[in-house]
Formats: sequence, C-alpha cells, structure tokens
Amino acid sequence: METNIKNNLWIARNRLGLELKQVAYLLSHQNPNLVSRYERGEHIPGLEMAFKLEVIYKMPVQKLFKDLYKQCDKEIRTRRAGNPGIYPRSIYRNGTNKLKESEFCSYDEFLKSHIPNEIELGLITKHIISLNNSVSGYKEIVN
Repeated sequence: METNIKNNLWIARNRLGLELKQVAYLLSHQNPNLVSRYERGEHIPGLEMAFKLEVIYKMPVQKLFKDLYKQCDKEIRTRRAGNPGIYPRSIYRNGTNKLKESEFCSYDEFLKSHIPNEIELGLITKHIISLNNSVSGYKEIVN
C-alpha cells in the first residue's frame, strides 16, 4: 500500500542506535531501501513485517504507527456511533473505551532487554508514576 503515513520508525531506530542496514539485515532484506521507505511513510509494512518491527524496536505497532492507529480508531468510532448496538455493554474493566495503561506496559520488555540511559530512565519514571496513579484510582473504583 503506497501512502504517506507519519510514523515513529526513525525515532525508534535511532533510540536503539541501529543503522538502516542493521534493521534491513534483521528483516532479511538485501538492502535498506524498503526500511527507508517505511520510515519515510512511503510504504506501510504488512502485518508480519509490522510485528517484526515491533520486536526489533521493542515498541508496540500502535506506537510505531501512531497516526495510522489514530486514523483507524477514528474510522471505527464513527462506524460504531452509527450502530450503538455493536457494543451493548462495556468490555473494559474501567468502563471506558480503552484498556487501562496498567494492562499493557511497553517498558516491561524494553527493561528486560537493555539498560536504559538517563533520558529513557526519565521516561520510565514518568510512566511508573502514571501507572501508580492510574492503578490507585482504579482500586478506589473497584472497592
């Protein structure tokens, strides 16, 4: 699919200090041209390739392709609004249309695979504080 969707692939690759040719090698590509096209938003990878990028960059596909995810979310919300019977009851424990942040932690795998630098530690600390606040509020609702 040819398009021009913004993504976070370049940021994710540089965060890990990887070169295009290294990512191409991990994806079994002969040269880095397709990886570069992914980063520029000229080509959207298929599902299997997107999962491989998730594994390489240790970042969920939803975060790697944030704009595409938002576009899909908007489309589904619009269609759901046109047929409210599709979700007759809340399927999420917190009563919203989103999973609680504590139900998925992208930093878990990241911390298992690498020692973070100071900037990453700052982001992780903010995330932990957010999780703590989120879980504390959730406990009040449940109790």
